[in-house]
Amino acid sequence: MTWLTAELRLDWIAVAIVLGFGGAAAWFDWTSGRIPNQLLKWFFLAVVLWLWVLLVVAGFMHRAPYLLLPQATVPGFLRTVAQNTLIAFGVGLALWFGRLWAAGDAKLFPLIVAALPLRFYSQHYVELWPAFVLFFNVVMASLLIVLADLVWRAFGYLGARYLWARSEAPPPPKHPLWLRAWRGVRRNGGAWGRLLLLFFFILVFIKVVRHILSQIIGLAVALDPTILYVILFFACHPLIRLMQRYRFLLIAAAIIDVALVLLALFTDWIPGLTLRLLVGMSFIAIALIVFRLLYDSYQQRVDFRLVDADGLRAKMILAEEHQYELRRDKAYFKGQQLELGPLLPDGLKPDQVSLVQRWWRERLPGQAVKIQKTFPMGPTFLIGVLLTLLLQDYVVRLPR
Repeated sequence: MTWLTAELRLDWIAVAIVLGFGGAAAWFDWTSGRIPNQLLKWFFLAVVLWLWVLLVVAGFMHRAPYLLLPQATVPGFLRTVAQNTLIAFGVGLALWFGRLWAAGDAKLFPLIVAALPLRFYSQHYVELWPAFVLFFNVVMASLLIVLADLVWRAFGYLGARYLWARSEAPPPPKHPLWLRAWRGVRRNGGAWGRLLLLFFFILVFIKVVRHILSQIIGLAVALDPTILYVILFFACHPLIRLMQRYRFLLIAAAIIDVALVLLALFTDWIPGLTLRLLVGMSFIAIALIVFRLLYDSYQQRVDFRLVDADGLRAKMILAEEHQYELRRDKAYFKGQQLELGPLLPDGLKPDQVSLVQRWWRERLPGQAVKIQKTFPMGPTFLIGVLLTLLLQDYVVRLPR
């Protein structure tokens, strides 16, 4: 019996549903920059029908018990699927609020999690959230794509950009990205020094929180180290942004850090708390945080396009500096008796476009508008699903 016939079971219907709708979402996201709500509605209907088929076959007909793996009963299976999907929805919602995912991505991810059979997480099953394996593989796929994009943009000018020149008169060569970044560091040495100090405070603070949790409730002991790396990757940047915006939080974190360093040096009040534990952080953890900070800086300073105020359209995402200026200028909109509303991660709403154009012409006449480029997550979800199906495990294991 071949591998195909051995594995050709009923739950591959769910795999076909995931790959079919995931592939369609990847195509739409890649070509148009959005995932249609109509596609997501049909995906939701397909997931509901699949779970109904599973309930009938495994629950009423008592056939194909492998459909319930790793749970033994239908109630246990449905409870795990519901828990798995709700956590996936919460994670997607948090990343949407954090401006890392678009709304379509946040809706697509829980649908994939609800449809993908639990047995495909068998090599590394996380009790609280089985789909963490899939989430990790999606994150790793996105990091690889982002890294490839950075390398291409940094060094592509050496070859491919001129091989595919669009005119007889080639554009004047630009300085490479690494040179522009180095000049930026030299010009902003003081700011980078403050950022490094802030970075140190954040590292110490996260280490302290992790140690206290491990001592009090044993959370860090129970969690896989890979989960801790992912939490660190997504949590560090919001903390840094909050502390940059609200200096009292930075001062509070610094005071806590200094107090705990003194406790570690002169007392044993917190068991196991040592200076080495506080300042020690693995190379991988530091690399993840530095990569995240560098990519965010790259997006804000380099990876954008310029348009005139008249060229603003709905769904365009303003650069973060522009969003900050708009939020800060409350007096303008209040004086004009206008309501801008929240600037959502999915870009400008149709009714916001005219307001932003009006504000721009009066506040910054003649200046171009920076528009952030979007990263299509649809293809990344598809790559993460394929990796999970093939490996049924993390694409790479991270050490402690």
